[in-house]
Amino acid sequence: MGSSMKVGQAWTGAHHAWLARQYLESPATRMAFDAEHETVLAAADRRDRLDQAITKMAAESQFTEVVHRLGCLRGISTLTGFGLAVEIGDWHRFTGNTIGAFVGLVPCEHSSGTSRVRRPITKTGNTHAWRLLVEAAWHRPGGAGPWP
Repeated sequence: MGSSMKVGQAWTGAHHAWLARQYLESPATRMAFDAEHETVLAAADRRDRLDQAITKMAAESQFTEVVHRLGCLRGISTLTGFGLAVEIGDWHRFTGNTIGAFVGLVPCEHSSGTSRVRRPITKTGNTHAWRLLVEAAWHRPGGAGPWP
């Protein structure tokens, strides 16, 4: 790894330049490599354009205030906040006790008589909102686990 690249940032401009400098003996291998590298660059450009468009929409929508508030939470970016705001819609219809069930973040429970067994979260409810929250937890500084 070159000194200009940081750990965890493999797809930087320096990395793309390094990839382009690699010597490949076979012309067919070089053509295949170049075609796939161009695909990666095109996908990254498309992703960046979509991120910019979504950021603009989030700043000019009925959800702008909610997106700003959600952005104050660790791991919640504009894209995640906008996705949650759109999926949940009217936040006033929920309480602290009911929103967890809506996004599937409540424990599974099996009860019979006096016995009560709790299991991991149900993962039922709004799967897109659930996925957004789980990804936010994984992408926050420090990764998953207890909050610092």
